[in-house]
Amino acid sequence: AQNLNSMCTDAVGGQFYEFNAWMQMTDADGNPATNVDPNKEWWRNMSPILTINDRQYRDASTKEYLYTAEHRDLAAVVRPYNNHQLSWARVHGIFKMMSGSSRVWIELERAPDNVKFILDSASLTPLTCSRDSLVKNGNLETNDSLYWDTYGGDLVLEVLHGAGPNGGHALKSSSRNWYDQTQSQPLNIDCVNAGDRIA
Repeated sequence: AQNLNSMCTDAVGGQFYEFNAWMQMTDADGNPATNVDPNKEWWRNMSPILTINDRQYRDASTKEYLYTAEHRDLAAVVRPYNNHQLSWARVHGIFKMMSGSSRVWIELERAPDNVKFILDSASLTPLTCSRDSLVKNGNLETNDSLYWDTYGGDLVLEVLHGAGPNGGHALKSSSRNWYDQTQSQPLNIDCVNAGDRIA
Protein backbone atom coordinates (compact mmCIF):
# COMPACT_ATOMS: atom_id res chain seq x y z
CA ALA A 1 0.00 0.00 0.00
CA GLN A 2 1.05 3.60 -0.49
CA ASN A 3 -0.36 6.92 0.68
CA LEU A 4 -1.05 9.59 -1.94
CA ASN A 5 -0.78 13.31 -1.29
CA SER A 6 -4.44 14.29 -0.82
CA MET A 7 -3.67 17.92 -1.73
CA CYS A 8 -2.58 16.66 -5.14
CA THR A 9 -5.54 14.32 -5.59
CA ASP A 10 -7.91 17.14 -4.63
CA ALA A 11 -6.37 19.38 -7.29
CA VAL A 12 -6.99 16.81 -10.04
CA GLY A 13 -10.29 15.41 -8.74
CA GLY A 14 -12.59 14.29 -11.54
CA GLN A 15 -9.77 13.87 -14.06
CA PHE A 16 -8.84 10.54 -15.61
CA TYR A 17 -5.71 8.76 -14.38
CA GLU A 18 -3.94 5.61 -15.54
CA PHE A 19 -2.41 3.03 -13.20
CA ASN A 20 0.35 0.66 -14.32
CA ALA A 21 2.37 -1.91 -12.39
CA TRP A 22 4.15 -5.20 -12.99
CA MET A 23 3.73 -8.14 -10.64
CA GLN A 24 4.93 -11.67 -10.13
CA MET A 25 2.69 -13.97 -8.12
CA THR A 26 4.14 -17.06 -6.45
CA ASP A 27 3.26 -19.65 -3.85
CA ALA A 28 5.18 -20.03 -0.58
CA ASP A 29 7.97 -21.93 -2.35
CA GLY A 30 8.46 -19.36 -5.11
CA ASN A 31 6.63 -21.37 -7.77
CA PRO A 32 3.97 -19.81 -10.04
CA ALA A 33 0.69 -19.25 -8.19
CA THR A 34 -1.51 -21.59 -10.22
CA ASN A 35 -4.66 -20.50 -8.35
CA VAL A 36 -4.58 -16.94 -9.78
CA ASP A 37 -7.31 -16.41 -12.39
CA PRO A 38 -7.91 -12.88 -13.77
CA ASN A 39 -10.98 -14.11 -15.66
CA LYS A 40 -12.95 -14.28 -12.42
CA GLU A 41 -14.78 -11.23 -11.06
CA TRP A 42 -12.85 -9.25 -8.49
CA TRP A 43 -15.03 -10.19 -5.52
CA ARG A 44 -14.10 -13.86 -5.95
CA ASN A 45 -10.59 -12.95 -4.72
CA MET A 46 -8.83 -14.85 -7.49
CA SER A 47 -6.60 -12.12 -8.95
CA PRO A 48 -5.06 -8.80 -7.87
CA ILE A 49 -6.95 -5.56 -8.30
CA LEU A 50 -6.21 -1.95 -7.46
CA THR A 51 -8.23 -0.47 -4.59
CA ILE A 52 -8.13 3.18 -3.56
CA ASN A 53 -9.10 3.93 0.03
CA ASP A 54 -10.58 7.38 0.49
CA ARG A 55 -11.01 8.95 3.96
CA GLN A 56 -13.76 11.57 4.00
CA TYR A 57 -15.84 13.45 6.56
CA ARG A 58 -19.57 12.83 6.54
CA ASP A 59 -19.92 16.46 7.58
CA ALA A 60 -17.21 18.46 5.80
CA SER A 61 -18.30 21.73 7.46
CA THR A 62 -17.51 20.46 10.98
CA LYS A 63 -14.92 17.81 10.00
CA GLU A 64 -16.79 15.18 11.98
CA TYR A 65 -17.63 11.53 11.40
CA LEU A 66 -14.64 10.33 9.41
CA TYR A 67 -15.21 7.21 7.32
CA THR A 68 -13.34 5.20 4.66
CA ALA A 69 -14.75 4.58 1.18
CA GLU A 70 -13.17 1.75 -0.80
CA HIS A 71 -13.04 2.15 -4.58
CA ARG A 72 -12.34 -1.35 -5.86
CA ASP A 73 -11.47 -2.94 -9.19
CA LEU A 74 -9.87 0.21 -10.61
CA ALA A 75 -7.11 -1.84 -12.25
CA ALA A 76 -6.75 -5.55 -12.98
CA VAL A 77 -4.38 -8.09 -14.51
CA VAL A 78 -4.03 -7.72 -18.28
CA ARG A 79 -4.74 -10.90 -20.24
CA PRO A 80 -3.40 -13.27 -21.35
CA TYR A 81 -1.95 -14.41 -18.03
CA ASN A 82 -0.21 -17.78 -17.73
CA ASN A 83 -0.51 -18.98 -14.14
CA HIS A 84 1.71 -22.01 -14.82
CA GLN A 85 4.76 -19.97 -15.81
CA LEU A 86 6.77 -17.63 -13.60
CA SER A 87 6.45 -14.35 -15.47
CA TRP A 88 5.58 -10.69 -14.95
CA ALA A 89 1.92 -9.73 -15.18
CA ARG A 90 0.78 -6.20 -15.95
CA VAL A 91 -1.83 -4.63 -13.68
CA HIS A 92 -3.54 -1.77 -15.47
CA GLY A 93 -6.62 0.44 -15.27
CA ILE A 94 -8.02 3.91 -15.84
CA PHE A 95 -10.37 5.79 -13.52
CA LYS A 96 -11.45 9.26 -12.40
CA MET A 97 -9.53 10.61 -9.43
CA MET A 98 -11.63 11.27 -6.34
CA SER A 99 -11.53 14.58 -4.46
CA GLY A 100 -12.39 16.03 -1.06
CA SER A 101 -10.38 13.42 0.83
CA SER A 102 -8.47 13.87 4.07
CA ARG A 103 -6.36 10.81 3.21
CA VAL A 104 -5.97 8.65 0.11
CA TRP A 105 -4.02 5.43 -0.21
CA ILE A 106 -3.76 2.70 -2.83
CA GLU A 107 -3.32 -1.03 -2.43
CA LEU A 108 -3.10 -4.13 -4.59
CA GLU A 109 -5.29 -6.83 -3.09
CA ARG A 110 -7.77 -9.65 -3.62
CA ALA A 111 -5.55 -12.50 -4.86
CA PRO A 112 -6.02 -15.87 -3.14
CA ASP A 113 -4.61 -16.33 0.36
CA ASN A 114 -0.91 -17.16 0.69
CA VAL A 115 -0.02 -15.83 -2.76
CA LYS A 116 3.15 -13.74 -2.62
CA PHE A 117 3.35 -10.47 -4.54
CA ILE A 118 6.50 -9.10 -6.16
CA LEU A 119 5.85 -5.54 -7.36
CA ASP A 120 7.82 -3.34 -9.76
CA SER A 121 7.44 -0.26 -11.97
CA ALA A 122 4.22 1.05 -10.43
CA SER A 123 2.97 4.42 -11.70
CA LEU A 124 -0.11 6.62 -11.57
CA THR A 125 -0.20 9.25 -14.33
CA PRO A 126 -2.72 11.54 -16.06
CA LEU A 127 -4.49 9.88 -19.00
CA THR A 128 -4.42 12.00 -22.13
CA CYS A 129 -7.72 12.26 -23.97
CA SER A 130 -7.69 12.23 -27.78
CA ARG A 131 -10.99 12.92 -29.51
CA ASP A 132 -9.58 11.22 -32.63
CA SER A 133 -8.95 7.98 -30.77
CA LEU A 134 -11.25 7.53 -27.78
CA VAL A 135 -10.95 3.74 -27.92
CA LYS A 136 -7.45 2.57 -27.02
CA ASN A 137 -5.78 -0.61 -28.26
CA GLY A 138 -8.68 -1.11 -30.64
CA ASN A 139 -6.61 -3.23 -33.02
CA LEU A 140 -4.96 -5.18 -30.19
CA GLU A 141 -1.68 -3.63 -31.25
CA THR A 142 -0.21 -4.31 -27.80
CA ASN A 143 -0.80 -8.03 -28.32
CA ASP A 144 -2.83 -8.25 -25.10
CA SER A 145 -6.03 -6.93 -23.49
CA LEU A 146 -4.50 -3.61 -22.35
CA TYR A 147 -7.32 -1.03 -21.75
CA TRP A 148 -9.93 -3.78 -22.23
CA ASP A 149 -11.84 -5.60 -19.50
CA THR A 150 -15.07 -7.55 -19.20
CA TYR A 151 -18.59 -6.61 -18.20
CA GLY A 152 -21.25 -8.79 -16.68
CA GLY A 153 -19.60 -11.69 -14.90
CA ASP A 154 -16.86 -14.31 -15.09
CA LEU A 155 -15.66 -14.07 -18.68
CA VAL A 156 -12.55 -15.39 -20.39
CA LEU A 157 -10.63 -12.85 -22.47
CA GLU A 158 -8.33 -14.26 -25.13
CA VAL A 159 -6.22 -12.61 -27.82
CA LEU A 160 -6.59 -14.44 -31.14
CA HIS A 161 -3.47 -13.91 -33.22
CA GLY A 162 -4.13 -13.38 -36.92
CA ALA A 163 -7.90 -13.82 -36.52
CA GLY A 164 -8.85 -10.18 -37.17
CA PRO A 165 -9.47 -8.44 -40.50
CA ASN A 166 -6.39 -8.39 -42.74
CA GLY A 167 -4.61 -10.84 -40.44
CA GLY A 168 -4.59 -8.63 -37.37
CA HIS A 169 -5.32 -9.66 -33.81
CA ALA A 170 -8.79 -9.97 -32.29
CA LEU A 171 -10.15 -10.11 -28.72
CA LYS A 172 -12.43 -13.02 -27.88
CA SER A 173 -14.76 -13.26 -24.88
CA SER A 174 -16.12 -16.67 -23.93
CA SER A 175 -18.07 -18.34 -21.11
CA ARG A 176 -20.89 -15.84 -21.76
CA ASN A 177 -24.14 -16.75 -19.99
CA TRP A 178 -26.15 -13.60 -20.60
CA TYR A 179 -26.74 -11.24 -23.53
CA ASP A 180 -24.89 -8.22 -22.12
CA GLN A 181 -21.74 -10.05 -20.98
CA THR A 182 -18.95 -8.82 -23.23
CA GLN A 183 -15.65 -7.06 -23.69
CA SER A 184 -15.71 -3.51 -22.32
CA GLN A 185 -13.53 -0.43 -22.06
CA PRO A 186 -13.95 2.75 -19.98
CA LEU A 187 -13.53 5.84 -22.14
CA ASN A 188 -11.89 9.13 -21.24
CA ILE A 189 -14.27 11.72 -22.72
CA ASP A 190 -12.78 14.81 -21.09
CA CYS A 191 -11.86 16.16 -24.52
CA VAL A 192 -15.38 15.73 -25.91
CA ASN A 193 -18.10 18.35 -25.56
CA ALA A 194 -21.88 17.90 -25.69
CA GLY A 195 -23.01 18.06 -29.30
CA ASP A 196 -19.63 17.09 -30.79
CA ARG A 197 -19.70 14.72 -33.75
CA ILE A 198 -17.48 11.68 -33.23
CA ALA A 199 -16.61 9.38 -36.11
